[in-house]
Amino acid sequence: MLEGATVWEAVVDSDGVVFQTFDSLIRIRSGRPVHAVRVAEGHRFHKAFEAAGQIYVRLEGTGLLRLQGDELTLGPHGDTFADLPIRALFDLDDRPGGPLLAVTDSDLYRLDPAAAAPSLVPSAASATLRRSRAYHGCALGTNEGAGHLLAITTLGGGALVVAPDGQLVDRLSESIGLTADDLVLGCALDSQGGLWLALAEGIVRADVASPFSVFDEDSGLFGVTFDMERHGSRLYVATDRGLYRLAPDSPQAPARFEPIAFDGRDIGQSWSLLSTPSGLLVASTNGLFEVRGTDARQITDARTYTMAQVGRDVYVGLASGVDVFREGRRGWERVRHLPETEGEVRSILADESGGAWVAEWGGGLAYVEPGADVVRMYGPVQGVPEDLSFVAMTGDALVLVTRDDLYRVTSNHGGVEVVRDTAAVELVAPVVGSVSDGITMLTDSVGRLWVAGRHQVRALVQHGDEWADVTPAPLRHLPDVTAIEADSGGTIWVAAGGDLYRLEASAHDRYEALVPTLVRSVTANGEPVPLADAVAVPYGRSLRLQFVAAAYNNSEETEYRTQLIGHDVARSRWSRERYRDYTNLPPGEYVFRVEGRTAQGVPTGPASIGLTIPAPWYLTPWARLLYAVGVLGIIGGVAHVASRHQRRRADAERVRADELDRLNAELRRVDKLKDDMLANTSHELRTPLTAILGFSEMLVENDDPKVRSLARHVLSGGHRLLSTVNALLEIAQLRAGRTVLHPVSTDAAALARQVANELEPLAARKGLALAVVPSGLAVAARLDPDAFVRILTNLIGNAIKFTSTGAVTVSVDGVGVDLQVSVRDTGRGIDPAFLPRLFDDFEQASTGYGRAAEGNGLGLAITRRLVDLMGGEIDVESEVGVGTTFRVTIPGTVETALGAKAPVADRTPAEVVGA
Repeated sequence: MLEGATVWEAVVDSDGVVFQTFDSLIRIRSGRPVHAVRVAEGHRFHKAFEAAGQIYVRLEGTGLLRLQGDELTLGPHGDTFADLPIRALFDLDDRPGGPLLAVTDSDLYRLDPAAAAPSLVPSAASATLRRSRAYHGCALGTNEGAGHLLAITTLGGGALVVAPDGQLVDRLSESIGLTADDLVLGCALDSQGGLWLALAEGIVRADVASPFSVFDEDSGLFGVTFDMERHGSRLYVATDRGLYRLAPDSPQAPARFEPIAFDGRDIGQSWSLLSTPSGLLVASTNGLFEVRGTDARQITDARTYTMAQVGRDVYVGLASGVDVFREGRRGWERVRHLPETEGEVRSILADESGGAWVAEWGGGLAYVEPGADVVRMYGPVQGVPEDLSFVAMTGDALVLVTRDDLYRVTSNHGGVEVVRDTAAVELVAPVVGSVSDGITMLTDSVGRLWVAGRHQVRALVQHGDEWADVTPAPLRHLPDVTAIEADSGGTIWVAAGGDLYRLEASAHDRYEALVPTLVRSVTANGEPVPLADAVAVPYGRSLRLQFVAAAYNNSEETEYRTQLIGHDVARSRWSRERYRDYTNLPPGEYVFRVEGRTAQGVPTGPASIGLTIPAPWYLTPWARLLYAVGVLGIIGGVAHVASRHQRRRADAERVRADELDRLNAELRRVDKLKDDMLANTSHELRTPLTAILGFSEMLVENDDPKVRSLARHVLSGGHRLLSTVNALLEIAQLRAGRTVLHPVSTDAAALARQVANELEPLAARKGLALAVVPSGLAVAARLDPDAFVRILTNLIGNAIKFTSTGAVTVSVDGVGVDLQVSVRDTGRGIDPAFLPRLFDDFEQASTGYGRAAEGNGLGLAITRRLVDLMGGEIDVESEVGVGTTFRVTIPGTVETALGAKAPVADRTPAEVVGA
């Protein structure tokens, strides 16, 4: 029935929905057939409206009609509008059949069924409507003293907010985000009092029912507010520009502030206010004043910051301590100065016992005993912070406030204990920012502690060790708060950002209204899924669920937490993300649940949607059974093949093992033949070599110098060759296991000194110091002296060979029953890469112990085999360019240790060289 038709309006009443086209009214009721009311040929419907639960429509040429059931009847004074278009229609008292307000292109008319004719409503809005005709309208909330407010959109004049009596309350234009032409085609009100305006291009939301009354310079209030106090029935405000009093509003003029003067001039920068039975006391830069009415009297000209009523006295904080004032027959007079208080006092707090706490700016806390001038001082020793600003009392707890922290004061054995109140800090830090960034803390007259950051505010109340957040929702996002005051009626005054805000108790409700959370969309692999209470999504898709809460005040700070019931163990953390992704969800039934909380901390209504992920055919029970049968068959086949393969591999391994045994036996036989040949060859070489050395020694004594020179070369080479032959013979015997040790009781230290003495000439030729330490110690040990001497000779000889400057130090000592020997040099060191091969046969390093020195690479190999044969261990530490240390430990050989260590024992190699 609506196909191809242009629908101009859709209105709702208790009976259903009515769609208006030019020639029809089409009513759709739940569970009933669609019904249409059509107009005669040549007529057309202009516009439909809903007012007081009834449907009205204007029929061109006839007037304003009322839809009753499925019949149209003439509405109140309906014929007046036969040729006069109606753009908006409002009910005035929410009563069916009651008076209506009709808005035409340029005027407002009151339609009262009890009146003889419609009446023109005079309005300042008519001037705008005549320039830019009306186009649409909607009803807003109520305004105190004005009843319903109405919004009228125009074609060029923005949107007008008017009262039923025609008063123009506001004009919404380009300043709130409308386009330059101020063309507004429609409007609608949301649940939070926001007015949505439809423009030619886009939409805009205006907060036309602000919970605040704002006072600024246009209201007669100048400067930054530091304190507020209600004295009598009037509110007084202290600012850096002086003292102001709120004058009551009247029907003729809104409320304004008026300045309080002293001798015809401003009081000056005012810090603190205190109401007393006789008058209002003002602490200011120019002194202490008493205000009665609009006149001020100066009590003292000393700069004052704060005040507190303590019994019948008033304690006044000065730039240099606290003065006590008392009211007498001649007015307020200074009676004394509190001792021990000499710093700048910005905060004084009277307690229930009649005493007072005094906080000095920048550190220092004092307590004045009740009824006496006994002052107890507290400072950093008791934990009082050095940057103390003021003190506050919340419940029964004393709180110290610094620029960026909170501390709690408790009694402790007649003194006080000051501790950082981490519970309060943790409560406010996430919402006002890190406390180290600087926060402002204030108290109001009803005991709340207000914590203000750069962009947010929190009000706390303490109960024992616990803090509760009691911040009214509209106040949570006020920036740069400097003063707060609250009265018992629930009205809160807040000075923020240079302005003064008044929040009535009734204004809290709009922010506390529950708003819904909506699941906006579900997509699978980027493709949208039609929304329903439960949706089916194919298996294997990547899901994204998008959601939003219908909260429009600071909506970017709304937070959400979600849970996919059936998958997530618990709800997620609060986050500002408005979507949740899931991948690889197994088949099953799920419920996605999302809840939110607004920037004002108000929970939003939860939303949920069911998700069904059907199992694909290959995950059905029959498919799983088929898989199981197939897997069992595969396992059986694999087991059979594996068994055959294992048998073949076992046979092959037996063949390889036999071959390896044969090859190992052959290798052992060849290795033995090699060792035997090496030993036999060494023996065969030693006999003629001994003869050569003997004849060479004889020739050295020849009278012919040339013969002697040649003989010496032959003798030197022969000794080197003999050394190599002996080494080869020795390594062969060690490898063959033919070397047998003959341990006897001997002095290991004496053997070390003997070897050192024999090698002393070699060291002396290179200018090296060679020392055995401790020099005066005898170490009785049971070991093979020949093997021990051979070990020392190899190690000390190598140390001398590879050391150019410095010293070689030999240490011999008994540690329990273990003999420990170390040889340390200051030579070139060993390349770390060569250390793993250092003790291998015939190994020589290319650097460090390198080819620059003579050798056959068997000395250290023989040394290690002899140490192993003696049941000991040998290790080495070396650093290139610094030196090398070899350590030998032979366990269970030391019998006794005799003698005393000589002074030289503690000398380092460098000290030995210096000696």
